[in-house]
Amino acid sequence: MYIGYREPLELQIALAVSRLTSGLEFDYGSSRVKVKLIEYERIDTTAPEDFNSVRVYFITPALFVDPFAKISLAESRDKARRFIPHPAVVFSVNVYDIFKDEYVRNIIRLSYALVESHTILNTVTKTWYYYDGKWLPGVIGYAKYFLRRNTPERAKRAIREILRDAMEMGVGSGRAAGFGFVKIKFG
Repeated sequence: MYIGYREPLELQIALAVSRLTSGLEFDYGSSRVKVKLIEYERIDTTAPEDFNSVRVYFITPALFVDPFAKISLAESRDKARRFIPHPAVVFSVNVYDIFKDEYVRNIIRLSYALVESHTILNTVTKTWYYYDGKWLPGVIGYAKYFLRRNTPERAKRAIREILRDAMEMGVGSGRAAGFGFVKIKFG
């Protein structure tokens, strides 16, 4: 099981982990259940100061949110989804979570600074998942992006923050239900 959380919850998570190592007993339906944590790994979510490329591995189906619908201030809430892993599409929820007041500026920074690999359409694929009685499409695989040369330092800082948030919280919508879990590797 993977648990993503933001840094301010570190103390509460550490307390929960320590309780689980001792074991917990509780009622689950009509059964008494005992749960004991045997092993855990804490994943480092810091982005390096200097990197040339980044690979984003979509471990669970990713459900991308269209940043351009938010930017256009469209009133309609249509169900149209995006499936091409353009950086602005992949990380739009993370940008919004971090930079609500400067959302448009940081979507543009991200779109400019991260350039997708020419092989990206060969390394991501559509997958089908069953949810709420329906089969729906999502994206799995990996996407490689290159950091554009001469990217201003302010944009690099914003991108590192966006990538850190993606490692902690996942990407896209449905993250609380387990969608959009990613692993990120830097080159």
